Amino acid sequence: MRLIRTIVVTAVLACIVCGSAPATLSWSKIFCKFYKIKSGSKLKEAKCAVCHTKSIGTSDLNSYGKQLEKLKVDGDSLKTIEGKDADKDGATNIEEIKSDTLPGDPKSKPKQK
Repeated sequence: MRLIRTIVVTAVLACIVCGSAPATLSWSKIFCKFYKIKSGSKLKEAKCAVCHTKSIGTSDLNSYGKQLEKLKVDGDSLKTIEGKDADKDGATNIEEIKSDTLPGDPKSKPKQK
């Protein structure tokens, strides 16, 4: 009985972990392709931290990730939130992306003109 319980718990945890990873990888791939993110850029180096509170190992979404959370994983969804200011730093999401800054991190913002 204990072995069965261990197997069931392990299977449930594996489903939870594996279920969220593909969504993250899909968003990352779509984001980089849609915005033509170049190697060596801050956005490319940030990896998961574009939408999450850390670059790896967390399921906590930052403010930009929360804007995408319930949306379909595609370029149209990215487009719908471009005019918003996820991190409330005075720059829209698209201004941040074009400036190679993180739209979900208020400390990362475009230089003022």
